[in-house]
Amino acid sequence: YEIEDLQVKSAALFFHGGMHASRGATQIAQRNNFDLENHRSTKIDPQLFNWADTVFAMTFDHVAHLETFYNGNCVDKVELLGRYASSYDPNDANTSPEVIDPSGSTAISYPECFTQIKDSLENWLKEKKYI
Repeated sequence: YEIEDLQVKSAALFFHGGMHASRGATQIAQRNNFDLENHRSTKIDPQLFNWADTVFAMTFDHVAHLETFYNGNCVDKVELLGRYASSYDPNDANTSPEVIDPSGSTAISYPECFTQIKDSLENWLKEKKYI
């Protein structure tokens, strides 16, 4: 999507900046017509964090790290991305608002992660009336 007045940046909590996308991420992106050839990781820092209106985290652990790093001053800014997934139901204990983080795992988890992220972002865009 190209949406006027919406800027998106990606940042990592645990990786150093400048790293190439993983092989699994590159492969699933190619299968879905995205090119990560020139992608380089960016580590979250105070400037980037303050720039953002919303910061999506994939897991509860990511949220906890952000809250620790920013002394709890991020409650209104940080959200679990999977909260917007079609498969998530807050009234069903068998569902989770977490997105599977494939970092360090096998290529099998990348397609599921891609699907969760895509679905969650599309639902967020709809909720916020961007699409």
